[in-house]
Amino acid sequence: MEQKKVSTVFSYIKEIGKWALLVWLLWPLTQSMNRPASFPRIMVGILLFILFAGKTLYDSVFENYRKGAHRNKYMDLLIMVGTVTVVAILIGAVVVFTGLYIYETMKSNTPNTTGETAQ
Repeated sequence: MEQKKVSTVFSYIKEIGKWALLVWLLWPLTQSMNRPASFPRIMVGILLFILFAGKTLYDSVFENYRKGAHRNKYMDLLIMVGTVTVVAILIGAVVVFTGLYIYETMKSNTPNTTGETAQ
């Protein structure tokens, strides 16, 4: 009984440490307007966020659904990879559309210096 309690506590500490590492990796984004941010550090943080979010979604949705069903490790791996891929596509779409919005906003607010009239 005591071993199970220690294992549960260790798993909670591992999860908290994992997400704390993610926050530490992505923290330079909060100051990116005032000073340069470390690109490799942020990219590692984004990649880990995609993996952690996909795995969390897989664990919370599909693991509970498949408890009574026959287990196949290859099918579980395929479902997990698909879930991580979907999360990556969604995050990528948000980043791309946010970048396009910022680009269009900056383009519309900059004065035209070529002498042409804006359309």
